[in-house]
Amino acid sequence: MNAKWGLIISICSILMVLFHSIKEFWNFILCLIFFVPILGFAIWSYFNQLKRIDKFEKAKAEFEIAEKQRLEELRIEIENNKRKEAAKDFLLNKDKSKLFKKGDDNEAF
Repeated sequence: MNAKWGLIISICSILMVLFHSIKEFWNFILCLIFFVPILGFAIWSYFNQLKRIDKFEKAKAEFEIAEKQRLEELRIEIENNKRKEAAKDFLLNKDKSKLFKKGDDNEAF
């Protein structure tokens, strides 16, 4: 059961017992002995659950940031590889152009 519903049920049960047994002192004492620890545990569980949700959200945000950074690094690496390939092709074509004779469209070999 969700901690929120446990908290709501505990508060309702304590209020119900308090309003119906406020005239009898011993019932009030029994209510304090049995229901207040349950309420305390429900409140503790609720806030503990909120902390876990907050930690999960922080971890999720950190993971998304790391994933975006990794994708950006991969994109930059791909661009650099494309530039290297283009530079290689340019240099190879430049070397091939030296093999051509002026006025001749065929390669020297």
